[in-house]
Amino acid sequence: MPHEGAAQLIVMKKEGSRLRALGKTIRKTPPVVLEKLKVLLIDDECDQASVNSARGEYDMTKINEEIRKVLAALPAVSYVGYTATPFANVFIDPFPFNQDKLDDLYPRDFITALPRPKGYFGTLEVFGRASDDPEDAERDMVRTLADDEPGMLRPTNAKDKAGFAPRMTEGLQDAVLWFLASCAIRRLRGHVDSHMTMLIHSSQYVAQHRAMAALVETWLDDNGPDLIAGTGEVSGRFDSVVEDERRRTINDGQTGFPEPLQDIRATLAEVLDLIEYAVENGESDMRLDYENGPKTYIAVGGTVLARGLTLEGLSVSFFLRTSKQYDTLLQMGRWFGFRPGYEDLPRLWTTTDLAAKFRSLAVIEDEIRTDIASYKERKLTPMDFAVRVRQIPGMAITAATKMKHAHRTSMTFDGQHVQTIRFDHRNSDFVRGNWAAASDLIDAALATTTREDQERRILFRGVPVEAIRKFLVSTTISPHHMDLKTEHLLDYLDQVGTSLGPWNVGVILPKSETVSARDLGGLGKVTTMQRTQLKNSPASYADIKALMSKRDILIDVLQPPAKPQGRSETWTDLKSVRPKIPLLLIYPIDAASQGEPERTSRKALGAVGDLIGFGMVFPGSKDRSGNWFSVELDAPAREQVEEDELAEIEDVADEAANA
Repeated sequence: MPHEGAAQLIVMKKEGSRLRALGKTIRKTPPVVLEKLKVLLIDDECDQASVNSARGEYDMTKINEEIRKVLAALPAVSYVGYTATPFANVFIDPFPFNQDKLDDLYPRDFITALPRPKGYFGTLEVFGRASDDPEDAERDMVRTLADDEPGMLRPTNAKDKAGFAPRMTEGLQDAVLWFLASCAIRRLRGHVDSHMTMLIHSSQYVAQHRAMAALVETWLDDNGPDLIAGTGEVSGRFDSVVEDERRRTINDGQTGFPEPLQDIRATLAEVLDLIEYAVENGESDMRLDYENGPKTYIAVGGTVLARGLTLEGLSVSFFLRTSKQYDTLLQMGRWFGFRPGYEDLPRLWTTTDLAAKFRSLAVIEDEIRTDIASYKERKLTPMDFAVRVRQIPGMAITAATKMKHAHRTSMTFDGQHVQTIRFDHRNSDFVRGNWAAASDLIDAALATTTREDQERRILFRGVPVEAIRKFLVSTTISPHHMDLKTEHLLDYLDQVGTSLGPWNVGVILPKSETVSARDLGGLGKVTTMQRTQLKNSPASYADIKALMSKRDILIDVLQPPAKPQGRSETWTDLKSVRPKIPLLLIYPIDAASQGEPERTSRKALGAVGDLIGFGMVFPGSKDRSGNWFSVELDAPAREQVEEDELAEIEDVADEAANA
C-alpha cells in the first residue's frame, strides 16, 4: 500500500525467483492501489545479468525477462541502470521483438556520466592521459613485475592447478612489505580506527587462493621477528622499499610521506599482530568482515573480487588476473575509489601487458565520457543517435552474446589527433626506415612548397596528400599500438584523401644540445628531443606514453589564442581554432634520451638510433580512430549526421520540450 507523504524502499538481490515474487506481488495488487504507486527501479551493475544475452533472436534470459515483466506491470515507473561499465547496455536492441508488451532495457531516454568526485582515484590518476602535459600525468603508483614472475605465482592452465605451488617472488615480497609500511604510516597518522586492506588477485582457480594466502602468511610468520628487530635480509629490503617509495612520491610532484623510517619500523609489531587473512571465493569460510571493528586484511580471491565488492581501506593491489573483455577487466580494477588521508600511499603491482591494457582502457573511458556529454549539450537522447564504442584490436568490448545487435559503424579519424607512443626501438631496420621515410617527406615538402621557420619549429604549408600517403606506406608503426594501425590510416586517406586537400607539415625541433646523427632530408642535421620510456616498458618495445604537447597543434594557426585563466586547456579548445586543414607533425627523438633523473617512473630510451615519432591532427567533426560499434536505429547514426542536421534535430527536441 502507498504510504501518504512517505517513500517505501525495497532492497533485493537481482535473482530470478525473487524478481518473480516481486512481479507476482505487483500483479496481485488491486488496480486502484497500483494507480497511486510511483516507482523508481534502480538496477545496480545493470550490465551484469540484466542484459538479454540469450543466443536466440526471440529468447530472453531469465533475469532480463523478469525485470521487463516487473516494468510492464507497473503503470508509473522509471528504470535507471547504474554501472561503471555500460558497454553491454548501449548494445541492447532498441527495437526488440514484442516490444509493445515487454520493452527491453535500451537507454532510450537518457544516458549520463556521473561527474568525477573530488578525491576520487580513477583511471586518470592511475594511468593518466595520452598527453605530454604535466596536468594529464598519472601518479607514480604502478609497479611492474619481472617477466618471469607470473609463471611462479599462478598455473598457466587448468590441468596444473591442483598441484601448483606459488612462490614468494621479489615483486610479491615488495608488495607485502609496502602494505606493512602503509599500514604503519596510516596508524602514525591516527587512522587506528580505520580498515586497511591488501588485495592479491592472481588466479581464478579456487585451489590457488588458499595456497597464496598460506604462502604469504608463512612468509610473514617466518620473517616477522626480523622485521620487528630490524635484522636480517628482509628487514634491509623493507628499509629499501620504504625509502624508494618515499623518493618516488617526492619525484612524482607530491610532498612525500613525512613519517620517519624509525617511526614506521616501531609500529611494525602492532601491524603484524593485527593482520588477518581473507580468502574470497564461493567455497571459502575465511571471508571479509568489516562490520565488527577496524580490520587489517590481506585478501586473496578471484571472481568474487571481480565485481561490486568494496575493499575498505585498500592501499596495495597485487593483480595478475587478465581478461580480453573491456568490462570484465575494468570491473576487476578494485584500486579505483576514495583514499582520504592516504592519497600518497596506494600502489598497484601488475604485469607490463596488463598496465598497457589498462592505459588503453583509460583512453576509451575518457572517450565515452566525452561522447556521452554531447547528449546533454545537444538536448538529445540515445534514440537520436546511438552510443558508439571503439574496439581495441585484440580485445572484446563485452561478451559476444551481448553484442549480437551491435554493428560496425565507422572507422574514421575525423576531428581526432593520433600519435606514435610505442617504438620498436631496438630494431635497426625499423629505426633506419622511419628516419628515411621522414627525410623523403621533408624533401618532398621542400620541393613543392616553401618553409616557414618559427621558434624551434619549421612549417610547410600545402604539402600534397600523395607525399603524406607515401610517408605512411614507408613508415613502420609499432604493432604494439593497440589502437593505431597503418592500414587504418591508409584506408581513411583512400576514402577521404582528396576531400581533405593538401596537408600542413610541421617539424618540432626543441632547443637542445643533442643533434641527430643523420640528416633529416634537406634540413640537414637537426636538434632532437628527449623522450624517455616508461620504466615498466617491456624489453620488446619502448612506451613513451605521450609524444605531442597540446600547443604543438597550433603551429599553423596565425594568431594562437591566449591560455585560458582558471582552468586547464583542452585538446578540444585548441582544435576549435585550427584551420580546416590536416596537420602532420614530425618529432626527431634522441636515441640516448636520458630525461630527468628525478623522474623515477622513467628510464633511458636506449634506442639503436634516433627515432622518428609523428602526430596527425584531422579536421572535421569530433570522432575517434579505430573500429566503432553501435546498435542500428531508425534515426541516422551519428557519423552520418552533418552538423546542420544535428542542429535541426536539436530544434525539434527543443520544440517538443516547450510544447
